[in-house]
Amino acid sequence: KKDKKDKKDKKDKKDKKDRKEKKAKATKEEFDNDGDADDEVKKKAQKEKNDKNDYKDNTDKKHNNDKKEKKEEKTKIDYSDDDKDVDDGESDTAGKGQASKKKGGELEYDDDEVKPVISMLAGLSESKGISLKAADYLAELTNLRLAKNFDQKTSLYITMEALCGNKMNVKALEDKAKYFDKLIESLKLTGTDVLWALGAYLDMNPSAKKLFAQQLKVAYEQNWAEEKTILDFYNDEEGEGTPAFADAQQAAGPCLKWLAEAEEDSDEDDGNDDGDESND
Repeated sequence: KKDKKDKKDKKDKKDKKDRKEKKAKATKEEFDNDGDADDEVKKKAQKEKNDKNDYKDNTDKKHNNDKKEKKEEKTKIDYSDDDKDVDDGESDTAGKGQASKKKGGELEYDDDEVKPVISMLAGLSESKGISLKAADYLAELTNLRLAKNFDQKTSLYITMEALCGNKMNVKALEDKAKYFDKLIESLKLTGTDVLWALGAYLDMNPSAKKLFAQQLKVAYEQNWAEEKTILDFYNDEEGEGTPAFADAQQAAGPCLKWLAEAEEDSDEDDGNDDGDESND
C-alpha cells in the first residue's frame, strides 16, 4: 500500500510538474506572441513614420527644386535683361541722341535722332512751298520738339537746316525770314540763342564757314541779334564754350569790323548832333 501511495504521489507530482511546465510554456508563448504583436505594431508605426518622413522629405525636396528652378529662371531672365541693356547701350553709342533720350536728357544738336526731324521738316517745306504758313510750320516743329525732347534754341538750329539746307546764304535766310521771325518771337529766343544756333550750324556744316559773316550780318539786319550782343559774344568772348566758337569768332571778323565801324560812325554822328545843338 505504501508503495502504491508513493507511486501515486510521484505521479501526482509529475503531473503537477507537467501542468506547471505546460502552463509556463503557454504563458511564455502567449508573452512571446504578445511581444511579436507589439513588435508588429511598433514596426508598422515606425514604417508609417518613415513613410511620412520620406513623403515630407520628397515634398520638401520637390519644393526646394521648384524654388531653385524658379530662381535659376529668374536669374536667367535677369541676365537676359542685362545683356539686352548692354546691347541697347552699345547700339546707343552709334548715336548720341539715343543715349541722351534713354537717360531722360534732351537731344543735342549733333545727335543722330535730330537728323530725321530735319528731314521731316524739310519735306514739309518742300511739299508746301511758299504756301506753308509760318504758324503751321511752328506747330509741326513744336510737336516734334515735345516728342523728341530737344530745347528751343536747338529748334532754331533745326529750322536753319530744314529750311536752308547746307548752303545757308543771305538769300536763303532772307527768303525764309518770316519763319525765323515767328520762331524767335514765339519761343522768346534771345540774340545769344540765335548766335548759339549759328555756331551749331557752322559746327555741322564746316564748309559754310565762308558764309558765316554774311549770316551774322543778316541776323543783325533782321533784328534777331543786337549789335552789342554780337560784339560782346565774339569780341569779349561771352560765347566761349558754345558750338564751334573759335571758328565762328574767326569767321565773324568782317562782320564784327563792319559793326564796330558802324558804331563809331554812330558815335560821331551823335557827337556832331550834340555840337550843332550847342551852337544853336
